[in-house]
Amino acid sequence: MSDFATWERGFRARHPALAAHLPAPLVPLPEVAERAARQGEFTLSAARYLARAMPARRIGRGREMARKYRETLENIEARYRVPAEIVLAIWGVETDFGTTLGDIPVLAALATLAHGSPRGACFEAELVAALHLVAEGRVPAGFTGSWAGASGHCQFMPSAVRDHAVGL
Repeated sequence: MSDFATWERGFRARHPALAAHLPAPLVPLPEVAERAARQGEFTLSAARYLARAMPARRIGRGREMARKYRETLENIEARYRVPAEIVLAIWGVETDFGTTLGDIPVLAALATLAHGSPRGACFEAELVAALHLVAEGRVPAGFTGSWAGASGHCQFMPSAVRDHAVGL
C-alpha cells in the first residue's frame, strides 16, 4: 500500500476538478483508522451491539420523539412510504435523535479510509460523491460527521445524500 501523500497525488490526478474542493493540505486522521479497526458492528456480538445501540433510555426517547414529531413523521410516511418506526429507529441509533451528529471533517475521514481501509474503493467513491456535494454547493467544504464519513441526523453516506436527498 502506498503512503498517504502518494495516494492523494493519484486521487487528485484522477479527479482534478473535484480535487480543487479538497482541503490543502489534506491530512489523514489516525483516529479514523483506529475507529474503523474496532467498529462495533464487526467486533461485538449481535446481542451486545443491540444492547449498546438500543438502551431503554433511547427507546423511551424514541416514544417521546414519536409523539413530538407525529405530524412530520406521518407526512414522511405518506409522501415517501417509509414507516415512521423505521425513520425513528435510524434516527435514534445513528445520532440519538440528533444529539451526536459527529464532529469529524468528512472529506478528511473519507480520504483516510479511501487510502487505508480494506474497503478503500468504496470510500474513494464516497469521497467523490462528497466532493460533488461540495462542488454543487449542497454542503460546505468543511462539513462534519462520523468517523466513517456519514453525516446528518440519520448519518447518510455522501452517495445516498447525492442520489436521494430532498431539499438539499
